[in-house]
Amino acid sequence: MGEILDMVKSFIYWYLILLFIKIALMMWVLPNSIHDVGLKVFNSLPTYIKDRQHDVSESEQLVRNFLYCNTFYTLEEHFYYNETQLPK
Repeated sequence: MGEILDMVKSFIYWYLILLFIKIALMMWVLPNSIHDVGLKVFNSLPTYIKDRQHDVSESEQLVRNFLYCNTFYTLEEHFYYNETQLPK
């Protein structure tokens, strides 16, 4: 009976540790990484789109056209896209 009680205590102990790690990841790591990815995506947009960021409707249309003209299958393709490949 004592061995089973020790196993239950050990299980609860490790369960609480894993729960704490999950909560810590949700609170600190994930929000920051999502924010960082958003900034990285914006910074990797072509300059003609970033220059028009204050006009929301025009910038939305420019981003839409940019994504229609260029197919990206991964974020890495978008990040390393060469701006000189844009049609003039």
